[in-house]
Amino acid sequence: DFIGGACIAIDVAPQCLNHSSTGGVVGKVLGGLCSGGMEDLSVVPTGEPDCTYSYGKADKLLVDTVTGLLDEDCGGRKCEDWLDFRRHCTNTTYRQKFDLVTKRAVPFKYCIEYDIHPFCEADCFSTACQALPEEEKELGLPFWRGKCDARSNARRAGHLWDVFAKQVDAGKVSANLMPTDQDRNTCVHETPGVCTPAPGQGGSYCTRQWAGVCSNCFIPGTREVWRATHFPHCPYDVLAASDYAGRFPAPRCASRLPRDLCCLYTRDCAVRASSAEDAPLDEDGFALVASWGNTSAMAAFLARAAAASGLELSAAGGSLAAAA
Repeated sequence: DFIGGACIAIDVAPQCLNHSSTGGVVGKVLGGLCSGGMEDLSVVPTGEPDCTYSYGKADKLLVDTVTGLLDEDCGGRKCEDWLDFRRHCTNTTYRQKFDLVTKRAVPFKYCIEYDIHPFCEADCFSTACQALPEEEKELGLPFWRGKCDARSNARRAGHLWDVFAKQVDAGKVSANLMPTDQDRNTCVHETPGVCTPAPGQGGSYCTRQWAGVCSNCFIPGTREVWRATHFPHCPYDVLAASDYAGRFPAPRCASRLPRDLCCLYTRDCAVRASSAEDAPLDEDGFALVASWGNTSAMAAFLARAAAASGLELSAAGGSLAAAA
């Protein structure tokens, strides 16, 4: 309740726990669970005050099953649970952790399910984390590795559905827990909704490309500026996805210049190029080539730009460096 300018938790008034005498029902309110409706969906709610719902048996899927922890060896047998794994796993690569002081992996008496380097724990994109070789960033089960990689997140999501499917086939969980093909392939479940774009505007769109789940994004450079700029820019092919192709009007772009990005989504830019060699050496050309998502094409474009500026490119450590 709201008393004296503050929210205070108080017990429900006793009279609210009883049926109203005008309703023709006497006695205590039972909460709506139908008689016999516990773990039995065959009991159909009648709508009466004491029968508004029933529920079936709960299914469960252990995280340890999904991660593969229960498939690890614990001394000639599979591990029974997390504690068994922690104490008895035989894979010595799991018996180490990161030392917070030395920032190095050190031996540990217990098995670790997952640990991440201190440089990467708070920010995967910090300079210190990015400088580490991939094999030195994480320890533990393969399932959890790749915390900072969207592709690994997508792999984990896909693996979860695969495990669900196997459990359904084995009769261990209900098929009702499995999403339909439509659920797995679409993000737009209602209009309006969190993944439904406003007419002509840059959002809100959704994509599964980054982590396998529906993530909000927006198209920049529209006439009406999309206010939620904390959203990331959508992948350039978002309008071609089945969620949006032919289903919603295209956003109205503020210009047809690639540098403003919007026309790269609607495919009607005034500046075009068939290859990196044809792209103009300016912001429009850079944006155009970047939208292709082709590393080789971008390298060729940057080499042209460097040569035009009198810079000499040289390969160093597997990357390109420019020198005047």
